[in-house]
Amino acid sequence: MNSGKRLLAETTLAPLIMWIGFWVLFYIRPPHDVQRDNFNISWLIVTVVSFFITLAIVALFVKRLLRKAGYPPFKLRELSRVLEEIDPKIIRDSQREIFNIVAFWGVFSSIILRYGPEQGVVFAIEYALLFVVVVVPMIFSIAVPVVEVPFVLYEIFTGKQTFFVGKQTSDSFKWWLRVSLVPMSILTFVGLMSIYMSSWASNVVILRPLLNIYSDSEVYRGLLLLS
Repeated sequence: MNSGKRLLAETTLAPLIMWIGFWVLFYIRPPHDVQRDNFNISWLIVTVVSFFITLAIVALFVKRLLRKAGYPPFKLRELSRVLEEIDPKIIRDSQREIFNIVAFWGVFSSIILRYGPEQGVVFAIEYALLFVVVVVPMIFSIAVPVVEVPFVLYEIFTGKQTFFVGKQTSDSFKWWLRVSLVPMSILTFVGLMSIYMSSWASNVVILRPLLNIYSDSEVYRGLLLLS
């Protein structure tokens, strides 16, 4: 049986190898929107530094998993030893989340490759904010009523724990509600900023897409209601 350490290494290396393969292909046969000159030292530095930041995020994520599973607190430098001792099922059940974390690093690095370090970082932040403010409320507005609420009502009226994803649904429902506060807070901040600091905010590049949302009152109210 694979140890937790080996499973974590395989899950981390899989998206890394996948993205390296894509970049090699892009270098050999560049797409129309990527020039070979974009493969420069600036892009390499940003990619390597952001990868180590991603590894730190993965390590913190795994540490949190182990604490939730009941393992005693430990320091990050002890993670390698702990992974040899734990039940590999803990890592196996969270392989998709770990894979996605590293995969998003590849998306970020590809954006930097396409637009360059300065413009690419701004572009990535803009779309990350739009994702949180626009896509997240829509996902949660659908997922909570369709997926979570029926299971919560079942628990309330029967007093029995559901089998849904092997967890008590009420805890999952609370998590959905807490996360939905993030886009609501951002939207509220955007509204206040548009009213009281519009002249300053309009000069900040990464805030312009959010200000455009507020300028369309129907879209803004709809997103605020969804969140």
